[in-house]
Amino acid sequence: MCELATLILGGSVVASGGVMIIGGQWKLRDPALFRGTVRAQGIKLGRSARLVVAVLPWVKLFVGVTAVVGGAQLHRLTLTVAGLSLGLLGTLFTVYVVARLRRGVRSACGCLDAHEGLGKLTAARSAFLAASGWIALAAAPHVNDAQDASCAAARLAFGMVIGTVLVLGFRPFTRSIESVRPDATPGTDHHAGGDG
Repeated sequence: MCELATLILGGSVVASGGVMIIGGQWKLRDPALFRGTVRAQGIKLGRSARLVVAVLPWVKLFVGVTAVVGGAQLHRLTLTVAGLSLGLLGTLFTVYVVARLRRGVRSACGCLDAHEGLGKLTAARSAFLAASGWIALAAAPHVNDAQDASCAAARLAFGMVIGTVLVLGFRPFTRSIESVRPDATPGTDHHAGGDG
């Protein structure tokens, strides 16, 4: 039987890794669009910024794969690497998003795709990545490397559920609930216009 604490820990790290993989793959698929979203946020693409824009997708993919493996297996080494990587990147992303929002930047995020707005949900998701990373780093020395395969599968599945919510948010679920409410006006979308 899987412990609830390891299920939550592993699932959170797996979910965070999935978010990193999605974010990295779209940046690689359309680097020009990613550069455009960075420019729209008021960042001048000098030499160092261009280097960050070129390297960031690969870093996100590495961190994402490490986090998915580390969260599912709960092996000390991979969990340590995943925890440190997620903690650092999640903290940097949170600080960046909050700084952009405080400056009044209202543009595409460039996080998971080019259409998501930079907003409070972006900051909350980045904070979740940071928190899951730092907690995993703190827990890594205390995990038992000999894990049951069925528990690894459960952590992976739980992480996929959490990851789906992190990527899609609760909006798809609330839309279907609103569509069955008697006072809902057909064709009206109360959630349009970004997250914040």
